[in-house]
Amino acid sequence: MFSLTSEQKTATRLGDVMAIADTRRSVLIVEDEPTIRALVSMVLESENYDVATAEDGQAALAQLEHRKPDAMLLDLMLPKVDGWAVIDSLDHDTEAEDIPIIAVTAGQRKVVVGEQGVRAFLSKPYDLDTLLVTLDQVLQ
Repeated sequence: MFSLTSEQKTATRLGDVMAIADTRRSVLIVEDEPTIRALVSMVLESENYDVATAEDGQAALAQLEHRKPDAMLLDLMLPKVDGWAVIDSLDHDTEAEDIPIIAVTAGQRKVVVGEQGVRAFLSKPYDLDTLLVTLDQVLQ
């Protein structure tokens, strides 16, 4: 009969965990409101997303230099560098231009889905279930 040592069992479990982690989709949440950022992050992590956050466009662009998420939830009204400037920067970055963006704003400026990488739009306040469905759709 075949049996594993405790070290092999641990390595097998670690391998399983790493395989699961490799299949998780990554999302960058760019939101200046700390409460919203924390809540959305918590919800997405509970749904097995790999989540990174940025409090403004400048921090988002810095993160995008090192890591390209599978999708981005981008507030358009941000301090320092706003969401529109982030979108413009992505248009000039061949590695990041295909990142699907879910644009979010409480403002009245018209957002055209399909332009500049914006695949979906959510108006604040938005329902978390709607966010999850929308995120699933843009990642298809």
